[in-house]
Amino acid sequence: MGFVFRLERVLAVRRLQEEVAQQFLSRARETLRGERARLEAVEEDLRRAVSDVDVLKRTDELDAEALRLHSRYAGLQRCRVSRAREAVEGASRAVEDASRAVLDAHRARQALEKLRERDEAAWRAAVSRREACRIDAVAAARHRGRREEDRGH
Repeated sequence: MGFVFRLERVLAVRRLQEEVAQQFLSRARETLRGERARLEAVEEDLRRAVSDVDVLKRTDELDAEALRLHSRYAGLQRCRVSRAREAVEGASRAVEDASRAVLDAHRARQALEKLRERDEAAWRAAVSRREACRIDAVAAARHRGRREEDRGH
């Protein structure tokens, strides 16, 4: 009979937990990439709006109505930038949390795998000792048999 690890089911669960944690981390990183892209897009819209007003100023085409509309639009974009930054920060925290969960799951799995390796090494040593005892017993029996044969002749 081969080696059977007494905690094999627990080890299988730990492997699954690590895999699930990796999947959560992957999704969290994807969400972070998306939030960063949204932030960059909103920041670019704000830069473009400021640039457009600068062009209007240089060409003396900036009137009160255009300035009012620009101010409202710029204010709206600043709010969007602020919300997008908050979303990036939240997504960054989610990535950090998911990374810690992966690390914890990895350590838990690794600890059980090391225990499994130690248990298997102990099992192999015990099997080797039993085999050595059997070989010694057979050798001793043969030796006794030869001695008895030698005495009998």
